[in-house]
Amino acid sequence: MAKKVRIGIVGTGGIANAHMKHYVTFDDVEIVGACDIVPGKARAFLDKYDLTKVPAFENVKAWTWSRRRTRPSAS
Repeated sequence: MAKKVRIGIVGTGGIANAHMKHYVTFDDVEIVGACDIVPGKARAFLDKYDLTKVPAFENVKAWTWSRRRTRPSAS
């Protein structure tokens, strides 16, 4: 069996629904979580696709790596 692509959904509005309709049809995709700033929206989104055991979050912190290192500026 091929390795699954693990996907977390950030923002559960219209575009997320359009994508999810396809994600759930693929055997090699695993939805591992969803997040939305509106309380309860991520949980409702996951439940709609019968993903009741997948965790829902109301906030996410994302870091990205950058070659450019800057110091915070004093305001």
